Amino acid sequence: MALVTLSYPELSALVGAAQIVDAVLLFRRKGRFTRGVFYFSLFEYCWAAVSLWEMTDPESVTPEWLPLSFILWVVVGLVWGLVQRARHAKLEAIPMPAVVIGGAFGCFFLVASVWVSI
Repeated sequence: MALVTLSYPELSALVGAAQIVDAVLLFRRKGRFTRGVFYFSLFEYCWAAVSLWEMTDPESVTPEWLPLSFILWVVVGLVWGLVQRARHAKLEAIPMPAVVIGGAFGCFFLVASVWVSI
């Protein structure tokens, strides 16, 4: 039985699709935090670590801009989130513009990943 292996760009396309779904669910919940939001954020941090590994792997054939774009997205999101928490003692929801931007990045990452994988 052969195992199916997926490349970094192919898996990244799935991550981009998941980001779009996450944004749609957040939009429907008016940006309110849920456990799912928390777990998806943890998943994004893990994928950023995978992206860093992919970017620094000397045998990688993936263009560096693809994993770098994800790493920058996570870092910018983390900094933005920390600033929001500092400004608002009890932040109960993610602002809608941020939700839409998250969905837009998911679209970019999905399309870019598919483009790189073909």
